[in-house]
Amino acid sequence: LLTRVDSVSSLFRDFTVMIVKRGVLVVGLLLALASIGVSLGPVLALVGGASFVLAFALQSNLGNFASGLLLLIAKPFDVGDEVKVAGYWAYVDSISLANTRLKAFNGSIITLPNNTVWGGDIIIYTHSDTRKVMLSIYVKFDQDMDVIYEMWSELAASHPKVLADPGPGWFPWNSHYEYYISIGLSAWTKTSDFWGAYVDLLKMLQKRLDELGIELAAPVQEIKLNQSGNEITDQLPSAPEST
Repeated sequence: LLTRVDSVSSLFRDFTVMIVKRGVLVVGLLLALASIGVSLGPVLALVGGASFVLAFALQSNLGNFASGLLLLIAKPFDVGDEVKVAGYWAYVDSISLANTRLKAFNGSIITLPNNTVWGGDIIIYTHSDTRKVMLSIYVKFDQDMDVIYEMWSELAASHPKVLADPGPGWFPWNSHYEYYISIGLSAWTKTSDFWGAYVDLLKMLQKRLDELGIELAAPVQEIKLNQSGNEITDQLPSAPEST
């Protein structure tokens, strides 16, 4: 039945199936003991006492287990999703009751306790079917903005993986910078095509900027040096006299 519900995490389905199987096993064992005349009262008391001791010993981990259940039920993400959790940008490798494993872009595995995952911000990049490619360039004030706009519109529309609706976008702004205008360029793709389109558009953009002779801006810093070293030396405190 759970396999027919799309909104339920596959991990939660597996967890529920495991609980049901073990519950049936425990009930069957108790019924078998009762059928041969074993009194269940002492057995249940023993199990209850052991459960209390175990819960007390593992109380520091109960928060992780509770957070793990919330992750499995709420399903903010699933295995294979690209996420940013606790400052880590990676793919979800696995989720258990105790921790969540992420696989970074360099192949390393990151294990996070579930209370850290559930208690922090979660960014899911693959939640929807479409995703926006965003690039930025910095150009000098004397560059023709219309040329850049037309260049990006034609370039993005020519890529087979860029969606026509919504179309390519751009947004120039200047936050009181002295030497450049920042231009944000965007295009929408299917989520499955995102990284391929991102790399292609970046290479195409660089090539097209070179062809049009559009000069990118570079940071400029003015450094003033004091040539009168004697003045600085005279201002330094003298060394204490040795006694």
